[in-house]
Amino acid sequence: MNPSVYFSEVTDPRVTGRYLHLLSDILMIGLCTYLTGGTDYEGMRQI
Repeated sequence: MNPSVYFSEVTDPRVTGRYLHLLSDILMIGLCTYLTGGTDYEGMRQI
């Protein structure tokens, strides 16, 4: 299964129109960061 499809099914609790990035994109970046050994925001920023 494609992880981005899985993440797109997660309900986003944020207020519509008050965010710049999709929750599915943020979760995918978090997964990639974790898989490459990142542990914090700095690890995410480098991807």
